Amino acid sequence: MRATLTITALNKIDVLRQYEIYCYQICHYLLTCESHASLAAEAALLHIAEDTCFFTDSDEVRKEKIRQTSIRVSLSKYREFVTI
Repeated sequence: MRATLTITALNKIDVLRQYEIYCYQICHYLLTCESHASLAAEAALLHIAEDTCFFTDSDEVRKEKIRQTSIRVSLSKYREFVTI
């Protein structure tokens, strides 16, 4: 049972890596700062990782979820960075 969970986790990591650059590009476009975009992309991907449906969705749906989550997280992070 444990080996199955590990394979599933590794598969999720592989899927998320396919969208990592796309996520970062969106965050960087909105935040125009590499360090802020990196933090936002990390947070967005962690949020997406919790969505179990994401891993069975089509590529089009995945990209849309990545886009929406990246925008939402970037705007949230922007508010944090501005108030610091």
